[in-house]
Amino acid sequence: MNWDKTSSNHPQITEELIQTVEHRMQIRFPADYRTIIKENNGARPINQTIQVGTQNEGFDKLMSLHPSDDDYLLIHWEMLQQHHELPRHYVPIAIDSFGNYFCFDFQQDNPSIVFYDQNFELIDPKAIQHVSDSFTQLVEKLQP
Repeated sequence: MNWDKTSSNHPQITEELIQTVEHRMQIRFPADYRTIIKENNGARPINQTIQVGTQNEGFDKLMSLHPSDDDYLLIHWEMLQQHHELPRHYVPIAIDSFGNYFCFDFQQDNPSIVFYDQNFELIDPKAIQHVSDSFTQLVEKLQP
């Protein structure tokens, strides 16, 4: 997968920054995500369309793991818990162009990826939909 780093001005991510975020959320990111985020913090994928349920959704960009960025993952994670009552095991890792989120679902040791559409109430099955079993699978599903 190719990533467009020219569209963002995000600093490179260090192992220390990743560990800070993980410690705060009490999780451990999968190795495939850690590898990609170190090289592509806040970047946009070249292929930006993915099937979610029966809809095609746009994958805009990865959330940043740097605290000085507007799209800092921890800020969005806390906001989703406080204002949307999204359970803490959902960790936003990417956003679409409408402000919806692709999230890790840390209910299991190997987190899957879900899409959180904030236009629906959490009790609606359309609010949180399974996208892939892993981050690698998510990236492989992205289409032009």
